[in-house]
Amino acid sequence: SGAKLRKLDNYFKKLFSEEEKQNGRKAEEQLTLIHFVYKPLTEQQIKALNNRGITSADIKYYNICGRAEDERIQIPNFVKGCFTDVICAWEWDKSKVTNKNPKYLNSEGTEKSKTLFNVYNIDNNPEQIILCEGLFNAITAGKNAVASYGCSLSSRQCDLILEKEPKSILIA
Repeated sequence: SGAKLRKLDNYFKKLFSEEEKQNGRKAEEQLTLIHFVYKPLTEQQIKALNNRGITSADIKYYNICGRAEDERIQIPNFVKGCFTDVICAWEWDKSKVTNKNPKYLNSEGTEKSKTLFNVYNIDNNPEQIILCEGLFNAITAGKNAVASYGCSLSSRQCDLILEKEPKSILIA
């Protein structure tokens, strides 16, 4: 309804007003936010994650869960509260991966070049930020790791790392 959308819009503006003051940029120009829907993981999905080196602590920390519309595993990139700018859905069952059903699907409207996985969870002035290509590499590298969602880095992604003011950056 219109009232709910206005309330959500006001909530969004309040969440990002401080960021806009600090960065001099409008958050709406930087991010496309998606409301996140959670579905518990099945035992098979947990086993598939464990086989990739993902622990139960990682699952909880990164809010990894199932996807409501199919059996994929969702890996959200939380920005604020229950909002995320990218949700990567991983087809963990290799037998289901085809040209029409790729291994990874990103949420509709995703602009991967505008964000980094896990960057919003990292405090300012960390000892080190570890830059990885993929989500699973970043998750297994530790809580100060980010992923570029691919093999290249945009200037916006570089800015996101530099805004954290790390003492060092390790490229993994």
